[in-house]
Amino acid sequence: MNFCYEPQWLAQPEKYANELSGSAILCPTNSVVKRINQRVLDSLHGRQQKTFYSRNTPLGDKPINPLDDNINEFSSEAMEGIETAGMPPHELNLKNGAIVMLIKNISVNTGLCNGTRLQVTEIFDEFIKCKVLSGSRSNNQDEIYLPRCKFEYGGTPSEPGPHFSRCQFPVKLSFAMTINKSQGQTLNRVGLYFRQGECFSHGQLYTAMSRVRTKKSIKIVTAVLDTLTTKNIVWRQLLN
Repeated sequence: MNFCYEPQWLAQPEKYANELSGSAILCPTNSVVKRINQRVLDSLHGRQQKTFYSRNTPLGDKPINPLDDNINEFSSEAMEGIETAGMPPHELNLKNGAIVMLIKNISVNTGLCNGTRLQVTEIFDEFIKCKVLSGSRSNNQDEIYLPRCKFEYGGTPSEPGPHFSRCQFPVKLSFAMTINKSQGQTLNRVGLYFRQGECFSHGQLYTAMSRVRTKKSIKIVTAVLDTLTTKNIVWRQLLN
């Protein structure tokens, strides 16, 4: 973690905002990303953490029948437990100085689009104030106010489970991100963390390794102590 986020950067995150936004820890899975993001957030010492919980509302044309066998799909626990790449978490932990990523197109014409990295500068009950760190508005050091937004999940074959809407701030912590989410970004430092020792989908390893310009800018760590190699997964049928 110290390779990507030096202690002095975390001690003064506003001063080192550009250094923080130019670094990322990449992982194959969302579950590991979530744990690492919380660990880095905890390293912003002396700053109060504020937790925001989403409001989840079932959607559908027909009313919910309490005798339906599938009623558990629409329980609060079922909806709160769903986390996807395109939705903010039910439980969102933030601190002033935290690096976050916008996960919704707010205003594409003005550079506030999905994938934009921001730094939280002030936290209020109904909105958060952020400084833009990437994209077309980063050079101006613009600050924006983000309210809660509605996201919709379900209703399609690719999103099984309950069909519901979630109202939450449109950001995720972005100290760490999945390899797939890092596509298209150029970073100054990357820490590549393999908990199980390998990538699992086509082109993941190449995507991760190509986020930086030099080999000195990347470090690879595995939780499997006796593993010094990993597989570069290639689906050859996609290349034919």
